[in-house]
Amino acid sequence: VITLTYNGGKTDEAPIALVGKGITYDSGGYSIKGKVGMQTMKFDMCGSANVIGMIEVARKLKLKINIVGVIAAAENMINETAMKPDDVYTALSGESVEVLNTDAEGRLVLGDAVFYANQFQPQVILDFATLTGAAIVALGDDKAAVFSHNATNHLQTILNYAQTNDEFVFELPMTTTERNLIKNSDVADLVNHTNGQGKALFAATFINHFAGDTPHMHFDIAGPATINKNTYKGPKGPTGYLIPTIVEWLRNLK
Repeated sequence: VITLTYNGGKTDEAPIALVGKGITYDSGGYSIKGKVGMQTMKFDMCGSANVIGMIEVARKLKLKINIVGVIAAAENMINETAMKPDDVYTALSGESVEVLNTDAEGRLVLGDAVFYANQFQPQVILDFATLTGAAIVALGDDKAAVFSHNATNHLQTILNYAQTNDEFVFELPMTTTERNLIKNSDVADLVNHTNGQGKALFAATFINHFAGDTPHMHFDIAGPATINKNTYKGPKGPTGYLIPTIVEWLRNLK
Protein backbone atom coordinates (compact mmCIF):
# COMPACT_ATOMS: atom_id res chain seq x y z
CA VAL A 1 0.00 0.00 0.00
CA ILE A 2 1.41 3.35 -1.06
CA THR A 3 0.02 6.46 0.65
CA LEU A 4 0.50 9.93 -0.83
CA THR A 5 -0.63 13.12 0.86
CA TYR A 6 -1.02 16.63 -0.51
CA ASN A 7 -1.81 19.29 2.06
CA GLY A 8 -2.82 22.51 0.36
CA GLY A 9 -5.90 23.26 2.47
CA LYS A 10 -6.50 24.10 6.11
CA THR A 11 -5.00 21.72 8.65
CA ASP A 12 -8.40 20.81 10.08
CA GLU A 13 -10.05 20.32 6.67
CA ALA A 14 -11.06 16.76 5.80
CA PRO A 15 -9.20 15.45 2.74
CA ILE A 16 -10.45 14.12 -0.55
CA ALA A 17 -9.44 10.45 -0.83
CA LEU A 18 -8.29 9.18 -4.23
CA VAL A 19 -7.76 5.41 -4.45
CA GLY A 20 -6.16 3.58 -7.37
CA LYS A 21 -5.99 -0.04 -8.48
CA GLY A 22 -2.32 -0.82 -9.05
CA ILE A 23 -2.21 -4.40 -10.33
CA THR A 24 1.17 -4.26 -12.05
CA TYR A 25 0.42 -7.42 -14.00
CA ASP A 26 -2.76 -9.49 -14.07
CA SER A 27 -2.39 -13.04 -15.31
CA GLY A 28 -5.69 -13.97 -13.69
CA GLY A 29 -3.89 -16.13 -11.17
CA TYR A 30 -5.17 -19.70 -10.93
CA SER A 31 -8.32 -18.48 -12.70
CA ILE A 32 -5.89 -17.76 -15.50
CA LYS A 33 -6.76 -15.59 -18.48
CA GLY A 34 -6.48 -16.86 -22.05
CA LYS A 35 -3.40 -15.95 -24.08
CA VAL A 36 -5.24 -13.13 -25.85
CA GLY A 37 -6.93 -11.86 -22.68
CA MET A 38 -3.58 -11.58 -20.93
CA GLN A 39 -2.12 -9.18 -23.47
CA THR A 40 -2.00 -5.54 -22.26
CA MET A 41 -2.44 -6.59 -18.62
CA LYS A 42 0.65 -4.52 -17.81
CA PHE A 43 -1.87 -1.67 -18.00
CA ASP A 44 -3.96 -3.01 -15.10
CA MET A 45 -2.31 -0.34 -12.95
CA CYS A 46 -3.77 2.59 -14.90
CA GLY A 47 -6.14 3.50 -12.07
CA SER A 48 -3.22 4.02 -9.70
CA ALA A 49 -1.21 5.91 -12.31
CA ASN A 50 -4.17 8.24 -12.81
CA VAL A 51 -4.39 8.93 -9.07
CA ILE A 52 -0.70 9.83 -8.99
CA GLY A 53 -1.27 12.09 -11.98
CA MET A 54 -4.18 13.84 -10.27
CA ILE A 55 -2.14 14.52 -7.14
CA GLU A 56 0.83 15.73 -9.19
CA VAL A 57 -1.36 18.23 -11.06
CA ALA A 58 -2.89 19.39 -7.76
CA ARG A 59 0.64 20.04 -6.49
CA LYS A 60 1.66 21.96 -9.60
CA LEU A 61 -1.52 24.06 -9.50
CA LYS A 62 -1.12 24.58 -5.73
CA LEU A 63 -4.76 23.73 -5.13
CA LYS A 64 -6.07 24.81 -1.74
CA ILE A 65 -7.37 21.40 -0.70
CA ASN A 66 -6.11 18.34 1.14
CA ILE A 67 -5.77 15.04 -0.69
CA VAL A 68 -4.83 11.56 0.45
CA GLY A 69 -3.95 9.10 -2.30
CA VAL A 70 -3.95 5.36 -1.67
CA ILE A 71 -2.37 2.98 -4.19
CA ALA A 72 -3.03 -0.74 -3.85
CA ALA A 73 -0.04 -2.25 -5.69
CA ALA A 74 0.25 -5.99 -6.34
CA GLU A 75 0.82 -8.60 -9.03
CA ASN A 76 -1.74 -11.28 -9.77
CA MET A 77 0.44 -14.27 -10.59
CA ILE A 78 0.68 -18.01 -9.98
CA ASN A 79 3.09 -19.44 -7.43
CA GLU A 80 3.07 -21.61 -4.32
CA THR A 81 1.67 -18.79 -2.16
CA ALA A 82 -0.96 -17.49 -4.60
CA MET A 83 -4.63 -17.54 -3.69
CA LYS A 84 -6.68 -20.41 -5.07
CA PRO A 85 -10.37 -20.55 -5.92
CA ASP A 86 -12.21 -21.58 -2.71
CA ASP A 87 -9.69 -19.82 -0.45
CA VAL A 88 -11.03 -17.63 2.36
CA TYR A 89 -9.04 -14.70 3.66
CA THR A 90 -9.59 -11.90 6.17
CA ALA A 91 -9.91 -8.41 4.74
CA LEU A 92 -8.47 -5.34 6.46
CA SER A 93 -11.97 -4.64 7.81
CA GLY A 94 -11.85 -7.95 9.70
CA GLU A 95 -14.47 -9.57 7.48
CA SER A 96 -13.86 -12.93 5.83
CA VAL A 97 -13.98 -13.14 2.03
CA GLU A 98 -14.49 -16.28 -0.05
CA VAL A 99 -12.47 -16.12 -3.27
CA LEU A 100 -14.39 -17.93 -6.00
CA ASN A 101 -12.38 -16.38 -8.84
CA THR A 102 -8.76 -15.23 -8.52
CA ASP A 103 -9.18 -13.09 -11.65
CA ALA A 104 -11.54 -10.90 -9.62
CA GLU A 105 -8.52 -9.62 -7.72
CA GLY A 106 -8.87 -5.88 -8.26
CA ARG A 107 -11.91 -5.60 -6.02
CA LEU A 108 -10.02 -7.39 -3.26
CA VAL A 109 -7.12 -4.93 -3.13
CA LEU A 110 -9.47 -1.98 -3.69
CA GLY A 111 -11.75 -3.09 -0.86
CA ASP A 112 -8.81 -2.98 1.54
CA ALA A 113 -7.52 0.29 0.04
CA VAL A 114 -10.92 1.99 0.35
CA PHE A 115 -11.26 0.77 3.94
CA TYR A 116 -7.75 2.08 4.68
CA ALA A 117 -8.52 5.44 3.02
CA ASN A 118 -11.62 5.74 5.19
CA GLN A 119 -9.39 5.88 8.27
CA PHE A 120 -8.37 9.40 7.18
CA GLN A 121 -12.01 10.51 7.64
CA PRO A 122 -12.25 11.96 4.12
CA GLN A 123 -15.04 14.12 2.73
CA VAL A 124 -15.49 11.64 -0.09
CA ILE A 125 -13.66 8.63 -1.54
CA LEU A 126 -13.10 8.24 -5.28
CA ASP A 127 -11.54 5.06 -6.61
CA PHE A 128 -10.31 4.42 -10.14
CA ALA A 129 -9.76 1.00 -11.65
CA THR A 130 -9.47 -0.99 -14.86
CA LEU A 131 -11.87 -3.34 -13.18
CA THR A 132 -14.29 -5.29 -15.37
CA GLY A 133 -14.80 -6.38 -18.93
CA ALA A 134 -18.49 -6.16 -18.10
CA ALA A 135 -18.25 -2.35 -18.03
CA ILE A 136 -16.89 -2.48 -21.58
CA VAL A 137 -19.71 -4.78 -22.66
CA ALA A 138 -22.22 -2.35 -21.16
CA LEU A 139 -20.76 0.95 -22.39
CA GLY A 140 -18.12 0.26 -25.01
CA ASP A 141 -14.38 0.79 -24.79
CA ASP A 142 -14.52 4.60 -24.99
CA LYS A 143 -16.66 5.21 -21.89
CA ALA A 144 -16.16 4.89 -18.14
CA ALA A 145 -18.76 3.66 -15.68
CA VAL A 146 -19.31 5.35 -12.35
CA PHE A 147 -21.13 4.02 -9.29
CA SER A 148 -22.12 6.37 -6.49
CA HIS A 149 -23.20 6.03 -2.86
CA ASN A 150 -24.07 9.06 -0.69
CA ALA A 151 -22.31 11.33 -3.21
CA THR A 152 -25.04 12.58 -5.54
CA ASN A 153 -24.00 16.25 -5.52
CA HIS A 154 -20.33 15.48 -6.17
CA LEU A 155 -21.26 13.01 -8.89
CA GLN A 156 -23.42 15.42 -10.86
CA THR A 157 -20.69 18.06 -10.79
CA ILE A 158 -18.11 15.54 -12.01
CA LEU A 159 -20.41 14.37 -14.80
CA ASN A 160 -20.78 18.00 -15.93
CA TYR A 161 -17.00 18.52 -15.98
CA ALA A 162 -16.55 15.22 -17.83
CA GLN A 163 -18.82 16.47 -20.58
CA THR A 164 -16.89 19.73 -20.99
CA ASN A 165 -13.59 17.80 -21.03
CA ASP A 166 -14.84 15.41 -23.74
CA GLU A 167 -14.65 12.42 -21.41
CA PHE A 168 -17.58 10.02 -21.40
CA VAL A 169 -18.78 8.82 -18.00
CA PHE A 170 -22.13 7.16 -17.30
CA GLU A 171 -23.66 6.15 -13.99
CA LEU A 172 -24.63 2.53 -13.38
CA PRO A 173 -26.61 1.43 -10.30
CA MET A 174 -25.84 -0.44 -7.12
CA THR A 175 -29.03 -2.02 -5.76
CA THR A 176 -30.25 -4.33 -3.02
CA THR A 177 -29.76 -7.21 -5.46
CA GLU A 178 -25.99 -6.66 -5.55
CA ARG A 179 -25.78 -5.92 -1.82
CA ASN A 180 -27.31 -9.32 -1.16
CA LEU A 181 -25.18 -11.10 -3.77
CA ILE A 182 -21.86 -10.01 -2.25
CA LYS A 183 -22.93 -11.77 0.96
CA ASN A 184 -23.98 -14.98 -0.82
CA SER A 185 -21.36 -17.26 0.74
CA ASP A 186 -21.81 -20.37 2.87
CA VAL A 187 -18.38 -20.05 4.49
CA ALA A 188 -17.55 -16.33 4.73
CA ASP A 189 -19.01 -12.88 5.29
CA LEU A 190 -18.50 -11.87 1.66
CA VAL A 191 -17.78 -13.44 -1.72
CA ASN A 192 -15.70 -11.87 -4.50
CA HIS A 193 -17.47 -13.17 -7.59
CA THR A 194 -20.87 -13.95 -9.08
CA ASN A 195 -21.63 -16.24 -11.98
CA GLY A 196 -24.77 -14.27 -12.81
CA GLN A 197 -25.31 -11.09 -14.77
CA GLY A 198 -24.40 -7.56 -13.65
CA LYS A 199 -20.78 -8.34 -12.86
CA ALA A 200 -19.65 -4.71 -13.03
CA LEU A 201 -22.43 -3.82 -10.59
CA PHE A 202 -21.43 -6.68 -8.29
CA ALA A 203 -17.77 -5.58 -8.29
CA ALA A 204 -18.65 -1.95 -7.57
CA THR A 205 -20.93 -2.97 -4.71
CA PHE A 206 -18.20 -5.17 -3.22
CA ILE A 207 -15.78 -2.23 -3.17
CA ASN A 208 -18.40 0.21 -1.92
CA HIS A 209 -19.15 -2.09 1.02
CA PHE A 210 -15.79 -1.11 2.53
CA ALA A 211 -16.51 2.62 2.35
CA GLY A 212 -19.25 2.34 4.95
CA ASP A 213 -21.36 5.49 5.10
CA THR A 214 -18.64 7.74 3.67
CA PRO A 215 -19.62 9.27 0.30
CA HIS A 216 -17.99 7.08 -2.34
CA MET A 217 -17.67 6.96 -6.11
CA HIS A 218 -16.17 4.04 -8.01
CA PHE A 219 -14.96 4.68 -11.56
CA ASP A 220 -14.54 1.61 -13.76
CA ILE A 221 -12.18 2.79 -16.53
CA ALA A 222 -11.48 -0.63 -18.05
CA GLY A 223 -12.39 0.60 -21.55
CA PRO A 224 -10.94 4.10 -21.96
CA ALA A 225 -7.83 3.69 -19.77
CA THR A 226 -5.92 2.80 -22.96
CA ILE A 227 -6.42 3.35 -26.68
CA ASN A 228 -4.92 1.45 -29.60
CA LYS A 229 -4.40 4.39 -31.96
CA ASN A 230 -3.23 7.97 -31.86
CA THR A 231 -5.90 10.66 -31.33
CA TYR A 232 -5.95 14.41 -30.87
CA LYS A 233 -5.66 13.76 -27.13
CA GLY A 234 -2.38 11.89 -27.40
CA PRO A 235 -0.56 8.78 -28.63
CA LYS A 236 -1.84 5.23 -28.41
CA GLY A 237 -1.43 3.52 -25.05
CA PRO A 238 -2.47 4.77 -21.60
CA THR A 239 -4.71 7.84 -21.69
CA GLY A 240 -4.77 9.22 -18.15
CA TYR A 241 -8.54 9.01 -18.43
CA LEU A 242 -10.46 11.28 -16.04
CA ILE A 243 -7.39 13.20 -14.86
CA PRO A 244 -8.65 16.41 -16.60
CA THR A 245 -12.17 15.94 -15.24
CA ILE A 246 -11.19 15.20 -11.65
CA VAL A 247 -8.59 17.99 -11.54
CA GLU A 248 -11.26 20.42 -12.80
CA TRP A 249 -13.56 19.21 -10.03
CA LEU A 250 -10.83 19.53 -7.39
CA ARG A 251 -9.93 22.96 -8.68
CA ASN A 252 -13.47 24.25 -8.18
CA LEU A 253 -14.36 22.30 -5.06
CA LYS A 254 -16.11 24.44 -2.46
